[in-house]
Amino acid sequence: MLRRCAVHAVLSLAVGTGLIAAPAAGATDFTDRNLLTETFTLDEQKPLADAQVALAAAEAELAASVAVRDAAQTAVDAAIEALATAELALDEAEAAIPPDQDAIDEAQAEVDAKQALLDQANADLVLAQADVDAKTIVRDESLAVVQAIEAEIAATAALVQQLSDKQVHALNSALNNAYKTDLLPLELDAAQLQRILDGDYGVREIHALTMAYEAEARFDGIADRFESRYDETGREHFAARADAFEAKADAMAAKFEGKLERFEEQNAARDAREAAHAAAHEAGQEHGNGLAKGHDK
Repeated sequence: MLRRCAVHAVLSLAVGTGLIAAPAAGATDFTDRNLLTETFTLDEQKPLADAQVALAAAEAELAASVAVRDAAQTAVDAAIEALATAELALDEAEAAIPPDQDAIDEAQAEVDAKQALLDQANADLVLAQADVDAKTIVRDESLAVVQAIEAEIAATAALVQQLSDKQVHALNSALNNAYKTDLLPLELDAAQLQRILDGDYGVREIHALTMAYEAEARFDGIADRFESRYDETGREHFAARADAFEAKADAMAAKFEGKLERFEEQNAARDAREAAHAAAHEAGQEHGNGLAKGHDK
């Protein structure tokens, strides 16, 4: 229900500010392609916002991890320099004449201590780098989610611009029915728009397609309410009702999908007849031209 309220808020804002003129009472002008794109992508806005929040958090964690790694690298560099200084002192102690064993032992102990510090610093750096690598994977995965949703939105916007005016008007009629019955957004996305374009859908095909998703949304909404009642009460009756309405949603979607497939088969048969007629007509013309040339001779 929250997402459908958001749809009405967006659409009401568009109408109320004069961006879209409502052609009739209670109707919204989805022939405006910008609003049509907004409607098709509205169900992606919250996932996109959530993904962007997750990405920002992943980037912040990665930045903190990189800072720790850089500090560990600085510690390694300092430990290397300290060890080099200690080794130089040991070389000087060993080269002294006469030799001073106490000074040599003290210098050797310092070298051993600095080596231990370097070993620990290197171990810390390895762990810090591993954390950076892990955080980078999380950041990359979060970025991929954002990019995938943004690509879907961009593809939808591009496909909406490719629709014919007739297809846009058919969608306007279909979506207004869903809008008035509080079912938007339907689970229509770039794949369905591509299907409309590839199939050169007309009014009846578009209405059958949208009705499949509208019916599914209607009964899924009822199922969700029974599921909520079950969660609140634990009564199995509500769970059974939820399952029944989910099955009804699937059945109704399949019904309209079957209707759409029949339309597609009819269109394919029509196209085949027209192609055969055109080929026969062309063959007849060529035959007539051949006879005419023979007669001229």
